[in-house]
Amino acid sequence: MRNNARRLIWLFAVALLTVPTVLSFTIPIGVIWLAVNRGSVWLVCLGTALLLAGAGVLTLHICSDHYFRVLRFEESAAVYERLGIRYFRHFVVGGDYFNYFARRYDPSYTGVTGRSLPEAEAMGRLSEKAHVSGFLFMLPPALLAVFTGWYKVAALLVISNVVCNIYPVMLQRYTRRRIRAIMQRRRGK
Repeated sequence: MRNNARRLIWLFAVALLTVPTVLSFTIPIGVIWLAVNRGSVWLVCLGTALLLAGAGVLTLHICSDHYFRVLRFEESAAVYERLGIRYFRHFVVGGDYFNYFARRYDPSYTGVTGRSLPEAEAMGRLSEKAHVSGFLFMLPPALLAVFTGWYKVAALLVISNVVCNIYPVMLQRYTRRRIRAIMQRRRGK
C-alpha cells in the first residue's frame, strides 16, 4: 500500500510538470475564439497567422540543413546559459524534473536516453519546427492586439510566446549543440 502511495505522488509530480504544456494549447484556441467573435479584422489576423505558420514550417522543411546547423555563437552555449536555458530545461516535459519524477514512478522509463543520438536530434528538429511555427502563429495576433489597444492581451500573447515558443526553440538549439559534440567525440574515437 505504501509503495502505491509513493507511485501516485510521483505520478502527480509528473502531471504537475505537464500542466503548463497542456495549458499552452489554450492560447491558440483563444486566438481562434477572438477571430470568430471579434469581427473581420481578427479573421484576417487568424488567416495571416495560419499562413505565416505554414510558410514557416515549409521553409524549415526546405531549408532544414541550413537552419539546423549549429551557429558560431551557439558553439560555446554561453549565450543560452546566460539566458537561463539550463534552468528552463528543468521544468519542461522531457526535462530534468520530468524525467526524474517519471523514473521514480516507472523505473523502466528512459526518456531521451533510451534513444540513439540521431533519433534524439531528429525529435529535437521536429519539436523545434513546431515551436517556430507556434511563434510565427502568435505574431499577428500580438501585433493586432497592440495596434487595437488591447495591451493586456498583447502582453499575454508576447509572454506566452516567449515561454511556450522562444525558450523551447533555444532549448532545442542548445541540446542540438550538445548532441553534435557527443557525436563528434564518438566519431573521433
